[in-house]
Amino acid sequence: EGQGGDRPKVTHVRFRGLSFMHTDRVPEDRWPADWIIRNCENPDGAIFMRNVEDCAVEDCSVLDTGAYAISLDRHAQRVRIVGNELARLGCGGVNISGYGPGTTDVSKGNIISRIHIHHAGLAPYLHSPAISLYQSGGNEISLNLVHDLPYNGMSIVGAPESACWRGARFD
Repeated sequence: EGQGGDRPKVTHVRFRGLSFMHTDRVPEDRWPADWIIRNCENPDGAIFMRNVEDCAVEDCSVLDTGAYAISLDRHAQRVRIVGNELARLGCGGVNISGYGPGTTDVSKGNIISRIHIHHAGLAPYLHSPAISLYQSGGNEISLNLVHDLPYNGMSIVGAPESACWRGARFD
């Protein structure tokens, strides 16, 4: 159980072979007070998951979004994001955000693989990476194709002394 009693409430849900299109975003002037963040860290997403374990988004397309295509927020473990196309995005493709350093370590063990991410940052969130990880460790990120982005392909941030960096391997 993590901060605020956020134990997983959703488990074993799988989206496969679906198309998600034409989503909007929450405008900055309507963000809740606890969203005092940079707009590239906007947790809003066409597919938004919080307090989840053992879920999947596989072989789907997420197109023409106002924010991120897929966002995993706070407690997210063993989520498979595999074989998708994420295109024409307001922010980036996949955003995984755990809690801040020293609080709780409940964002981990996710798989982001074989995703085609292109034409992102159109909201215009020009500094949104294709894949963004904050305070989330032990993830597999492999075989992704990213192009036509105004920023970088991947951003991994967190406190260097936190558990998310211990034993990290970059192959």
